[in-house]
Amino acid sequence: MKSLINFLILVLIVAILGFLGWSALDKTLFADAEQQVPPQEETGIPAAPQPTPEAPIAISPEEAFGTTSDNMAAQDAEISCENAGETIGAIYDMHIEGKSTTEISQYLAGLDAYSQTEIEMYSQIAQSIEDAPSDQLLPRQEMVEQFRLQCEAALSN
Repeated sequence: MKSLINFLILVLIVAILGFLGWSALDKTLFADAEQQVPPQEETGIPAAPQPTPEAPIAISPEEAFGTTSDNMAAQDAEISCENAGETIGAIYDMHIEGKSTTEISQYLAGLDAYSQTEIEMYSQIAQSIEDAPSDQLLPRQEMVEQFRLQCEAALSN
């Protein structure tokens, strides 16, 4: 009987130690999920009111659509494709003369007729001309004409 009581006391002590160990482990490992940061109290200071956006100005359909014309857009596209074709021809000539892509880019930047994105586009074209094998490079006139046709087709869509 004495050994049974000693065994029960030992089981009770082990159970208490196990419970305390588990609660300590639970608090250290899983405390983040249980504890949340309490919400901060409001200060009572109202936020500055946002300014109301201005109402758009109403215009008539004639004012909105009167200046647009498909015919003018086609003429502008033809002129810009013509100018781009001339630029491609100049890039081709510079390549034949042995100019590097950097020199061609500097030449285009000095023209003041092109934006930075256009200069980058022409520089990429110059790089592709330079990278193309010489036996696959089209003659100048054919390359310029092919570029103009592709430009006009792209703008018409």
